[in-house]
Amino acid sequence: MSQQTIEEAAQLLGVTTAEIWRRIRRGDLVGQRVGNSRETRLLVEVPAQALGGTRKPAAQDLARELRGDVALLVGEMGAYRAEADELAEERDALRGVLESALTDLAPVRAPVAGAPAASEEDAESDGAAVDPRAPVALRPVPTVDLSPTPEAFRPPEPTEAVEPVGTPAEAEAEAEAEVAEPGVGSSVESERPASKVVATGVPLHYLEWSPTEPVATPPVVLIHGISGNARNYDALTAVLADRFHVYALDLRGHGDSGWDEHRDYRVSALVYDLNLFLDALGLQEVVLVGTGLGADVALGLVSARPGIARGLVLNDSGPEAGSAGLTRVIDAIREAPVDFGNMAEAMGWWREHYPSLAEYDDLVVTEFIHSTLREGADGRLVWKFDPALRALENLRDLRDIDLGVAVGRIACPTLIVRGEYSDVLSRDAARRIRGRVRGATLVEAKGVAHAPALVEEDVLPALESFLQSIGTEGPVAAS
Repeated sequence: MSQQTIEEAAQLLGVTTAEIWRRIRRGDLVGQRVGNSRETRLLVEVPAQALGGTRKPAAQDLARELRGDVALLVGEMGAYRAEADELAEERDALRGVLESALTDLAPVRAPVAGAPAASEEDAESDGAAVDPRAPVALRPVPTVDLSPTPEAFRPPEPTEAVEPVGTPAEAEAEAEAEVAEPGVGSSVESERPASKVVATGVPLHYLEWSPTEPVATPPVVLIHGISGNARNYDALTAVLADRFHVYALDLRGHGDSGWDEHRDYRVSALVYDLNLFLDALGLQEVVLVGTGLGADVALGLVSARPGIARGLVLNDSGPEAGSAGLTRVIDAIREAPVDFGNMAEAMGWWREHYPSLAEYDDLVVTEFIHSTLREGADGRLVWKFDPALRALENLRDLRDIDLGVAVGRIACPTLIVRGEYSDVLSRDAARRIRGRVRGATLVEAKGVAHAPALVEEDVLPALESFLQSIGTEGPVAAS
């Protein structure tokens, strides 16, 4: 007999549930079925004298019914206990698989062309025991310095191996261009950054700006958005490079990094890459700056490895990203031409679809196009991202981690940036992030949609002040 039945009887008779139980024990109540459902059974009080000689049998019937209810509950408890035991066994099995995978992970890494072979000492250390509960870490992997004439890392066709292939035309165009376009991505007036590739499973390309003097702030790691690349931050790095040690990463499948053979570009995979990238470079504390998808990746890493971030900049993305904005972004990727016959054709398309470029001359736009396209095998200009991204139905398909939980784990200074007219991060959603992160600051880029370039007059002073305020325990020597 359920507690609900007792409560219904108490309400019907106008007494307490304790009184109902006392009357049951005395045999003053008998059951009367109302309807066909067992849950609709109600207790109706019947005077003992009206029952004649049926009082005892009625009580016995009720006792038998109660014993049946108890037996049913005991049976259900046994079934739940068996199910819990099965789940515990599955958990232990999965934990064993994970521990085995982490144990095998650390020593296995694909070599980079031109990198020295592992020493005997390294080979011996590969057999050392690995604590599966410890954060995943790589031994620093030698990088290949492609400067001062950066060569593009040509992504392979799906059936080919990943190999670095130079693109002389692109390198020459990058070396000759001198004008920087705010918010678009172009060459900077300062010295060219070092262009390098590091082996982390999927080869990752990145740009590095090293100040000539020691700095007292952690390195700044810039992470671009969907279909973008490290060059999207050229205008920002032109401002920061003389005061901060800056890294701009090409995510897998983007820019000059390799493509994943399984076409896995989910946030969790990108977080995995970023973690290995930082370990390979020996970066233990950094400031993460992410735009769009890059902000999601930064959030994911902060959630999985809280101690890595001394500061966090979330540019126009968050857990409550607007569906309309995400749909618009992926539609733009799908609807763009697959390739262009020449630079003039590409220039015409950009001028037509992005009227804001009207204020820039052809030299600036050409440099921007060179940072976004590469020469394909047939000589046509193709995008610097894996065409598999065109198959996405919605950007939410990439967000396989709970970004809301990630926001709750932020424990470092945080700057939130949004465009005034952004359809990806609304003002209310941005304010909710600020409300959940202690001491977080929110700034808006006036007159801008998704996503700000971080050099707008409403944003850049706040960003510079934010970065400068994050010191280290001691000066960080420039490399």
